Amino acid sequence: MIETLPSYAVVLFKGTNNIKRKPNINRTEMDDGFIKQFSVAGRGLKTMGLEIGVCSQANYDAWCEFERTNAAKWFMFQDPADKQFKRARIVNGETEHEAQETTYQSWVIKCNIEMWD
Repeated sequence: MIETLPSYAVVLFKGTNNIKRKPNINRTEMDDGFIKQFSVAGRGLKTMGLEIGVCSQANYDAWCEFERTNAAKWFMFQDPADKQFKRARIVNGETEHEAQETTYQSWVIKCNIEMWD
């Protein structure tokens, strides 16, 4: 079963202004100088930057556990562009955590996610 982005994790930045699309083309240079190019998938992979907010230390701890166990895996995510649920994953499992208050009760997690379009 595929995990879903936790409900306590609120998407702060919709990510629709910074989408990077990877072509679904495999391109190989041949020995004879010609370039062979063909489609490898019916859909393309897109990457977008995302900011996720969590509003308590308990939720932040839960997010860290979600990230530890699921960052490399696919999870269900609602694409802000078309509101459809799609499989997504955190690129390279890399995130940046920033406390918003000195009490550490509010956090913003910045990451890049990739999903099939």
